[in-house]
Amino acid sequence: MAHMYYPDEGKLISAGFKSVAHVPIIFSHENNYLREANWYLRERATGRHNQNGSVRKRRFLARSSIEAIGRALTNFLTWCEVEEIDWKSASYDDHVLLYRDQMESGQWSEDGHPLAPRTFEKRVDYVCQLMTWAVSKGLRNSFVFPIVETARTIRTGENSQSVIQKSERRADRRRMNPIELRLPTEDELERWLSAIKTRHTYSKHLLIRFIIHTGCRISEATSFQIDDLPDEENARIFGGWVKIFLVHGTKGNKPRLIDVPISLYKELILYKKFRRLKALRAYRDNNPKTPDPSELFLSEYYGTAQTNRTIQRAWEYERPFDGFSPHSGRHVWACFTLLDFFHNNIDRKLHDDVIHEVGVTALNTIIKPQLGHVDESTTQIYLRWAMNEVVRQIRTAC
Repeated sequence: MAHMYYPDEGKLISAGFKSVAHVPIIFSHENNYLREANWYLRERATGRHNQNGSVRKRRFLARSSIEAIGRALTNFLTWCEVEEIDWKSASYDDHVLLYRDQMESGQWSEDGHPLAPRTFEKRVDYVCQLMTWAVSKGLRNSFVFPIVETARTIRTGENSQSVIQKSERRADRRRMNPIELRLPTEDELERWLSAIKTRHTYSKHLLIRFIIHTGCRISEATSFQIDDLPDEENARIFGGWVKIFLVHGTKGNKPRLIDVPISLYKELILYKKFRRLKALRAYRDNNPKTPDPSELFLSEYYGTAQTNRTIQRAWEYERPFDGFSPHSGRHVWACFTLLDFFHNNIDRKLHDDVIHEVGVTALNTIIKPQLGHVDESTTQIYLRWAMNEVVRQIRTAC
């Protein structure tokens, strides 16, 4: 099967290839270097080609984004190897839709179970982007798939003004029903976190809880710097929360202010003072002539910064259900925060319209600023889930 290899970043940077040092390399099942696929990955990573096939706006992708693209392409290229299909001659109707159908049915999945729409549709999107790029480079003939123009409302900045942004997407893309948003229960979360704490190191367990209790992205957690954590004398405390700036690893490199539970903040301070110093000594022993890592969360064995890959593997250990990913941690935080807000701010006898208005207020003042969302449709999914859960709990109580 096709597979990805992560090169030594330090050596590539020293050799003058800093812009692509973080880009994984794809090989075939026979360990042959896949030139076109790797060419595409490098152009996406360095902003020479964006997802719409345009080269006008140069957008450098985050490490997590390029890794996601690499994993999706590796999966598709493996499928092509198994089906004995040359991807450069594959068509959308005859081949890509077959690939999608096999993922949806579970015929093409690791455990034989059907994949969620968000998973297989994202993979198909990445495949279509690869094909479009290949056409632009003269590597294949035309690639035709149905598209439709869409529009969404986005906020333009701190003044909260909104504009309509138009774009194109596949016309036959299947969307997940918001009502079907699946989240673990509080008991399932507690058992899962306990299992991670037993099986993995404390720093991984703490980082994963940082994601769950703040709604930050995995890249924001692994990139969180020791200097980003304010000391106790300078901490901005409001009620039971500490205000902290997320600066590194954010989407679009846009910093934002988030609320961290004070109990978690105190645990982070203790980690910084004790366990992290022990990990740092291990790093200095192994790397005596290199600068200390600046990230907060370090490997307890080697002292190197925790990476998206290591956290992803730890996350999947005895997770509540298949498909529960680090990104799902954002859903957990948003939905449970909304649910708590409802419990603390509404009367159960209120009409649904009033409950909805209360929820919209929470979305605009709490959820969106914390998550850094610009997409209205995603936050509406959270609101629908929380309102349904409130109704369910009221009926259960009756």
